[in-house]
Amino acid sequence: MRPATLMIGVTLWASIGCASEGDGFIDAGDRPSDAQPSIDASEPSHDASEPSHDAPTLLDARIAPDAAPGCGPGETMCGAACADTRNDPAHCGACDEACPSRDHASPTCRGSSCSFVCDAGWADCDANATNGCETSLAADPSNCGACGTVCPPGAGLPGACIDRACGIACPTGSADCNDFRGDGCEVATAADPANCGGCGVACGDGEACREGVCRPRFVWSRRLGGTGNDSAAWIDADLAGNAYVAGVYTPPVDLGGGPVTASASGTNYYLASYDATGTHRWSRDIAVVRTGVSGMMSGIAVAADRVFAAGRVSVGSRAVLVASYDAVTGAPGWTLDVDTTASADVVIRAIATDPTGTVLVTGELEGTYDLGGGPVTAAMTGYGAFVAAYDGATGAHRWSRAFTAGRPQAITSDDAGNVYVAGSTTYHADLGAGPSPGTASPRLWIASYDPTGAYRWARLSAGDCSGTRIASNGSDALYLMGSFDTSIDVGGGALSSAGLTDIVVAGFDASTGAHRWSRRAGSGSREDVWGGTLDRTTGVLTLTGSFDGLTDFGGGVQLSACCYALGMPYTDAFLASYDAAGGAFVWANQYGEADSDSGRAVTAAGGALYFVGSFRRGVSFGSGGELLTTGGTDGFVAVANPSP
Repeated sequence: MRPATLMIGVTLWASIGCASEGDGFIDAGDRPSDAQPSIDASEPSHDASEPSHDAPTLLDARIAPDAAPGCGPGETMCGAACADTRNDPAHCGACDEACPSRDHASPTCRGSSCSFVCDAGWADCDANATNGCETSLAADPSNCGACGTVCPPGAGLPGACIDRACGIACPTGSADCNDFRGDGCEVATAADPANCGGCGVACGDGEACREGVCRPRFVWSRRLGGTGNDSAAWIDADLAGNAYVAGVYTPPVDLGGGPVTASASGTNYYLASYDATGTHRWSRDIAVVRTGVSGMMSGIAVAADRVFAAGRVSVGSRAVLVASYDAVTGAPGWTLDVDTTASADVVIRAIATDPTGTVLVTGELEGTYDLGGGPVTAAMTGYGAFVAAYDGATGAHRWSRAFTAGRPQAITSDDAGNVYVAGSTTYHADLGAGPSPGTASPRLWIASYDPTGAYRWARLSAGDCSGTRIASNGSDALYLMGSFDTSIDVGGGALSSAGLTDIVVAGFDASTGAHRWSRRAGSGSREDVWGGTLDRTTGVLTLTGSFDGLTDFGGGVQLSACCYALGMPYTDAFLASYDAAGGAFVWANQYGEADSDSGRAVTAAGGALYFVGSFRRGVSFGSGGELLTTGGTDGFVAVANPSP
């Protein structure tokens, strides 16, 4: 539509005189824009008193029969502007008859009738004009790239349309990056540094993939030790990113806040805390000795504003099994202790906390002990096993029970408060459902109890597992991580080691203990697992430990730094991760130099991995340079993003 052209008024003298009203006076507003006056000077003028209306005027000859006054051919004056009602979507067929807007489309007018044109990537596949271009050809699996092109399912997953091409619908955090339907969504884009957040998005050197974003691999790391032999053996973390580390030290040692003073002779254990940047918060000694026999420590756990250390710490005729400390200051709180005047013995082997802050412990029991709720007795000659729960704030006894089995190694819980315990035994076992006969070789066992300690289920496996760790996804799944030699069957058929010890990872139904999946990893050398964790944010299981020589965690051959070919039994520390949905390899890395190095524990919190162990000579985590020992063996702590 265009505006009409404004003309200056001219009095025409063509076969007329001075026209009176209605006798040929042309108002400028009535003249078409392309009509210009043409006055021949040789033509005789006419007297105004003798007007002539018989001959056509110049105006009559210049106005097309299908044009409105002041508009071009085919145009109509609509308000103050000219419009072609044959193709103007604002005046289609008549003035002010606007074509309606449609979703994902632009209105058009053709031959005085309204229509629309779809935006790029959209189509009117249902032939219903009222909803416009309702179909995305880039994303609709029933109309992929063109109306009617249906994407078929694959690998048990529904079909999907991805940028106008058919694929499969991958769960959030995964993708089909090799375009092969047979292996489904093979990539975890939340943690894969080669496909971080999407297929082909590769992280650079020194970066890891965390929550689908490339970030620095290691956030911080530091050496723990003095001039003697020291190590870091346990770690936990809170939701604020504060790390809590425990290990063995030889006085004197400075963990960042000045010298730690040994409170007893014999083996010395420390407990220290660092904030999310690696800055020292507090550190302290824990005495662990009793007359003639060294005490021992077996783990730490964090809940709310408390951190708990477990094992056996002798104080006179009492043995402290659990000690609590203020998480902010390290100040001591309540303790769980038992009478040691009898010849019987008791020791805690593993500790954890549940979502309510309840402290869960499991261990070995000889004879009869009162763990707070009345006497419990080992159910067989020698050591039996027990599991118990205590209020995290006060230490008050919640429940406890003894059962027939060998040494427990791990304990965890789900979000409902159900408890899971794992260990190994060569004895006959009764985990709550009745006895099973003993065997000549050790067997792995896993048992579950409800929030009151009542038996739920148990399973015994053919073959043993060392360094056993278990983890819950909080609801329907339980995971096993460890190492084995020769053979083990956790429910999915026998897994055979490729040489010495290999890695085993498995998933079970948390409500019944039924086997879901299992896998092995390793080569002809030793792969010893000492720690394991589940990162619930990524659904990835991460193991740590040590290996020597050549190994394959699932992503290709790796070689320890020194010096297996020369017959020297030196090891490297490792981190290796597997998808919790089915055990698929995700990533692995090794850490160490030309001496013995080992990972001892790992935990996941707040989307990060917290990793401790011991090293000789040096070790580097790509943050803050190389860590070098100052004595024999030192400990290390490092905080990493999930794919270091």
